[in-house]
Amino acid sequence: MLRIPINEFSAKVRVGPPIDDEEDYDFPTWAGVMPLEMKAGTPIRDDRSSQELPAYLKDYVRQKKHA
Repeated sequence: MLRIPINEFSAKVRVGPPIDDEEDYDFPTWAGVMPLEMKAGTPIRDDRSSQELPAYLKDYVRQKKHA
């Protein structure tokens, strides 16, 4: 674990394909979208816990949001 204070940040957020200036399409650099997703993995119990995995976690499936 690493802790780093963040004093300021910026982000560019939008949906859809890249929008470049026409002359930029001749530049030899890939442009596109890299889809990323988060998914639930196999639960890992804390070794110090005496509790069994709850039923609601045994068959947990994260529902995908539909646009």
